[in-house]
Amino acid sequence: MTAFDDLSPYSYLPDSIPPGGAMLNVGWLDVGRDYPVGSTPEGFLEKLGILCADHPQARTRGRHSCRLPHPSAPPPYPITIEAGGRSVTLGGAEVRVVDCGGTWLAAPDLIHHYVAAHRYRPPDAFIEGVIGAERARRL
Repeated sequence: MTAFDDLSPYSYLPDSIPPGGAMLNVGWLDVGRDYPVGSTPEGFLEKLGILCADHPQARTRGRHSCRLPHPSAPPPYPITIEAGGRSVTLGGAEVRVVDCGGTWLAAPDLIHHYVAAHRYRPPDAFIEGVIGAERARRL
């Protein structure tokens, strides 16, 4: 999979950027590249899983797997999660949220695995966007 620095300009599928909008990368990780680690707020991972299940964007053909090191064994292929009572296959779409300033943030749906298995900590704007997206869906 392609790797991009967090909050760098999005260029993976440029035709999918909303007209007149700006989009930044989040969570495009790959082996050999450093990434921030740490905890995320309680409930974030669950809300991210629901976003992966209910709102996949920019679907691609085929699936990517995680290339980051796994100490005990390679991850299964494809990677699946449970979200909202459903099994969701990751690695073939993006999740997108809007930060409080109106900038779109695009992440591969494997970001869920990166947070859960590798302690990746997305930028605060993405975390707030995921939590805000969940709130907006409930209004």
